[in-house]
Amino acid sequence: MSVLNGLYSQIVLPFIILTYTLWLFWEYPIGYVLSLLFTVYIFYFIMLTVMYITSLVFISERKRDDLSRIPLLAIFPLFIFSSRINSLIATIYEFIFKSHKDSSMAPWWVTRKSKFD
Repeated sequence: MSVLNGLYSQIVLPFIILTYTLWLFWEYPIGYVLSLLFTVYIFYFIMLTVMYITSLVFISERKRDDLSRIPLLAIFPLFIFSSRINSLIATIYEFIFKSHKDSSMAPWWVTRKSKFD
């Protein structure tokens, strides 16, 4: 289940997120789309803040250091969206250019004999 979850969240989910976002901009007026995206941003920001405060109170061993990272909470939902788009671009690049063959993790004679051409 862990492997399926990883494949879903790293390969399928970025396609769904980008497709849905583009569909929103295509189908609805810009004001509606921006208000919807802002509402989603606020939801993620609130959930992230609750999780941050919970971890700060119950888990953190360096509360003062962790408090200095509060300003990052505002940009973190944007970072998550951009990392999904980055994952999508990397996946498409891998499908098209097969860059795994240029990896230094396996010698050329191993990648040449592989069945993944």
